[in-house]
Amino acid sequence: MQVPVQMTPNLLIQGGALLRPLTGDAHRTDMRIRGGVITEIGHDPVCSGEYVLDIKGCMVHFNP
Repeated sequence: MQVPVQMTPNLLIQGGALLRPLTGDAHRTDMRIRGGVITEIGHDPVCSGEYVLDIKGCMVHFNP
């Protein structure tokens, strides 16, 4: 089920391993999602009122 953008909460996803399938590289990082779109990838972004999801030990598959 696809969630409409206006209902998608802003999220800060912390501690996951980001996997890039074309290169096989994986590294731990944080991601910010706003309106259903990844807007920031990096370490320790400042929380600005969004939901925080701790995914340490999980892998995120990134395929642009």
